[in-house]
Amino acid sequence: MTNQSLLEQYFNDILKLFPSLGSSIGFHKYDNHIENSLSNKHHHKFISLQHKYLKKLLKQKLQVTYIG
Repeated sequence: MTNQSLLEQYFNDILKLFPSLGSSIGFHKYDNHIENSLSNKHHHKFISLQHKYLKKLLKQKLQVTYIG
């Protein structure tokens, strides 16, 4: 998987998880969805998504800097 396709996949997954963000930037694929970003379930989905892509980056042996 190229870095470009990984970035595109990540971007799409973020917009799927945060459809209001997508709508605000003109991406209307998920306009019929709404997130409850205050729920524990949504928070866990977001954390899982971050871990998923961190693992993919590490498999590609890219240098990843964690700021947090």
